[in-house]
Amino acid sequence: MNFTRIFLLLGTALGVTILLLVTALFFVQRRLLFLPSHLDTAAKGQEPFVAWRSQEKFLGYVSRAVAPKEALLFFHGNAGEALHRTWARDLAPASTTVYLVEYPGFGARAGEPTEASLFAAATEAFDAVATELNVPIAVAGESLGTGVAAYLSSVRPVSRLALISPYTSMTDVAAYHYPWVPVRWLLKDRMESERYLKNVRIPLAILHGEFDTIVPFALGQRLFDGYGGPVKQLNVVPRGQHNDMATALMSAPEAAPFKRFLSGTP
Repeated sequence: MNFTRIFLLLGTALGVTILLLVTALFFVQRRLLFLPSHLDTAAKGQEPFVAWRSQEKFLGYVSRAVAPKEALLFFHGNAGEALHRTWARDLAPASTTVYLVEYPGFGARAGEPTEASLFAAATEAFDAVATELNVPIAVAGESLGTGVAAYLSSVRPVSRLALISPYTSMTDVAAYHYPWVPVRWLLKDRMESERYLKNVRIPLAILHGEFDTIVPFALGQRLFDGYGGPVKQLNVVPRGQHNDMATALMSAPEAAPFKRFLSGTP
């Protein structure tokens, strides 16, 4: 028996298998990253949120304050749709108008979700709010939306930035989940939050679960450590996971400083 030949055949088969898997991942990566739902296709909204349009274009949902002192733009995660985040209203005072920005290809909004289309939607939303209201505009993001929020903060005059389960870059997240794949060569949507925040100097708060297995806490810690702004805070939820941060915001004492930051309370 020629063991050298057997080893060569096995090595070749393994190499071909890995190549096929990597190729498949390259072509389906956006299906893995973006998981939209389309429940509110008519953009009817849900109390206290109604459909938000600018020049007849659907941008998401809004819960308006009677005499707004501030606006809050909220960018959701990679699954579902904006209307699933109505709990964001409870994080802001009654004097804040809250906007849930919808991504292209999610919910009732037409288009395809890509890094470029999400960033364009974010700047479009900020500019629409700035036209509507003459108030400071704070920005918050969760999970995938933290990259969108970080980018927006680098190109628009955001008043303060609140990030729930953030990452340094989507490339780092992908490398964590697929260590055997050359993701730094293959990834289309990189969401480089660490780079976007390099020259940003606004107040920053981060909330992250200690045991997050989707976006590892180490990435949130690194983003926090590298941020050069004069005001920043990191709030860690002990034993917290990725998908229970909304619950933590309502009940965990460790999240209280983050809620105060988000509401503009010292």
